Amino acid sequence: MTLAVGRHVRAPRRYRGREVFELLAESGFLEALRPEHADPAHLMALPSLQLTGSGEGGALGLDRLQAMGLKIVGRALGAEGGTLHLDPALGAEIDAGERRRRKLLTHIETHLAATGSALTADPGAWCAPELPRVAKPGGNRPRRSRSRRRPAKASAA
Repeated sequence: MTLAVGRHVRAPRRYRGREVFELLAESGFLEALRPEHADPAHLMALPSLQLTGSGEGGALGLDRLQAMGLKIVGRALGAEGGTLHLDPALGAEIDAGERRRRKLLTHIETHLAATGSALTADPGAWCAPELPRVAKPGGNRPRRSRSRRRPAKASAA
């Protein structure tokens, strides 16, 4: 099975022993207003948090999906004549997801410091998982910069 990956925020399910959504709600993050004149198309293109919803569920990140046997590839760019075109910039998307995760955790840390929280430290939440940097059908190839992107081809079969 293959999963095409695009823009995302890699958020931990739990942080410092608490549900991350509880911490985000308490910090005011979820109630932050969008800029008044923001372009709706831009807002729709922003990555969203991807978390499991089960009460006792665990984290379900790309690292866990890969460990379960899913092949992680770049986002689908389109299909033509039975060929699915994939974005070879998987590494850039994963790196951007990591930057967004660190920004999210920094926001939570700022809130916890301001409120004098004594929650137990969670250094593991700051560690990036081992994930493929570039994936293409039949193996990996050197990472290309976004300005030189060329779609990889994969059979739609």
